[in-house]
Amino acid sequence: MDPIVDEDDKTQEAVEQTKHEYDSVAAQYSKMNRHASAEHVELLLAAMPRGVAEDRRRREAEELIPTINVHIKKLEDAGLDEEDENMVEARNALAAARRDARRRVVDLGCGAGRDYPAFDERGIEYLGVDASEGMLTVARERFPEAAFEAQDLCALDLPERAFDGAFANASLHHVPTPALPNALTNIYACLRPGGVLLISAPLGKDAEGWSQARSKETRAWVAWRSQETLERHCGAAGFESVTVPTVQSYEGSSFQVFVWRRPADDSGE
Repeated sequence: MDPIVDEDDKTQEAVEQTKHEYDSVAAQYSKMNRHASAEHVELLLAAMPRGVAEDRRRREAEELIPTINVHIKKLEDAGLDEEDENMVEARNALAAARRDARRRVVDLGCGAGRDYPAFDERGIEYLGVDASEGMLTVARERFPEAAFEAQDLCALDLPERAFDGAFANASLHHVPTPALPNALTNIYACLRPGGVLLISAPLGKDAEGWSQARSKETRAWVAWRSQETLERHCGAAGFESVTVPTVQSYEGSSFQVFVWRRPADDSGE
């Protein structure tokens, strides 16, 4: 998945300024005790892949974990250090088995990690990604046991076919329209066949530009996209519609919420 290459300086400026905006307000988020978006979490989980093949994959992974642990113990007893090739291979196999034993979600634009507890309580393996180092600092302080990475939604670098679900809750509207196709293509690639993407985004008439958010000193780029525009972009990226878009009110704005799926028969080859 290649980083976006965009000749429009405005796109890069939008990305950098929006990062700065969230860096500047990160401390405020540590004081916010807003409820997690439980309704959106449940909507994503309900659409995530289930069935015989998924159950078999998780059962086989669960059965494999004890065997790998025994193997690692033997390597340790033999005096192998963590950098030994055999130890590295065993550790990687253990990590892969643990991932396969649980459903896995990436939280795109996780901010200060607000929605992590909702996934953790439901037994989901979680990865939160955000472009703002300030927000990630807050997230790591609040939830040191969780996994967070600094990533720009315009140029995601995630392992391919690794996640059962992608949670884009109030985040993709900060992606300028020239960068949206690349963002959706990268999200599609990180999902397993049958994996799903939830999008919650402000509803509008395809206008975008600078908006003053919670900080008086900075600004953020916001796109108010129509349902038709989002449907067109998601379809072009290869997604299939799962749910009919619903419109919800949030902080005085209308948000459209819907779920898309990577086709189950898409091997990615």
